[in-house]
Amino acid sequence: MPCDSHGLQLLVKDIVEHIPVFKATLEQAQAVVKAVNSLIKTKDALQYYAVKHAKEELAFNAHKFIVDSTFWSKLDALRALLKPIDDAIKASESNKSDLAKVLPRWAEIFAHFQRQNPLLQSALDDFLSPQGEKHTFQSRYRRQVKPIHIVAHFLTPSNYNLLLDPTSESHIYSFFNEQAVSVAEATALQREFWAFRSQSPPFESQRDCWRHILDPTTFWAMQAGHARSLGLLAQRISQTPANSVPSERAFSIQNLIHSKQRNRLSPERANKLTYMYMNSRVLWSFKKPMPSPYSLTNAEEVELEEQLLRDEEGEDDEDGDGDP
Repeated sequence: MPCDSHGLQLLVKDIVEHIPVFKATLEQAQAVVKAVNSLIKTKDALQYYAVKHAKEELAFNAHKFIVDSTFWSKLDALRALLKPIDDAIKASESNKSDLAKVLPRWAEIFAHFQRQNPLLQSALDDFLSPQGEKHTFQSRYRRQVKPIHIVAHFLTPSNYNLLLDPTSESHIYSFFNEQAVSVAEATALQREFWAFRSQSPPFESQRDCWRHILDPTTFWAMQAGHARSLGLLAQRISQTPANSVPSERAFSIQNLIHSKQRNRLSPERANKLTYMYMNSRVLWSFKKPMPSPYSLTNAEEVELEEQLLRDEEGEDDEDGDGDP
């Protein structure tokens, strides 16, 4: 299953590398940044600098871009185009990002592309073409949005009465058939799915589960005993993350702890320190806002290691007491 966050980053890459007008604008912006080496950080100051200094003082032909109003308007258009994708990437990297949010996230990005002004829209026509085979929105969408994401979206309790189009319905039934171990179970999944959508038994509107319509995990846990096939499948789907951020975070924490300065840590001790640190963050989350992954001070690292050493010494003493 693809990582949603990574797919959105690749979508940005498709836009800036394979749409000519945006590729040219980005290359010009990079030339400006290289020329001034990030010393002048506002557009007005940059233009004033270009007016007061000779063209030859700026490398990479940056002078003509800085004084060109067309360049700035294109750069603003590119920023406006990419801003919602950047927001979507941040949302997709959240711990609360689940499979049900993937389909509406990509649908909203597509709608955002279609709302662009006519001048910008003409540059996006080929990119948004349904027939696009490579480096287009549709090709990226097909790689990132799978049947499991469609199922998760329509199994969200608050979406029980959403209009179900034929294509999505076909994907859902195909997914049910793949997950079922028998024809009877596939039929039960379909039957329970339509009972859920129509609020028919065992999903009557009077049941307590509908009080948790905004909490899919609780909703399906309450219904697992009544709709056994769909309930168990929905529980698994609702608890599955949409990204690989947790595993990437684990590697980052291990790199933080097993640094060059502490490269003599044994693998077993490094694993223990990583385990203690990551689980302490879970406990902290119940008491106060989550700290930064890099907020562990040197003193805290040393304290953790000393605690492990004391524990190991205690284990050695116990082993020694038992020797003949």
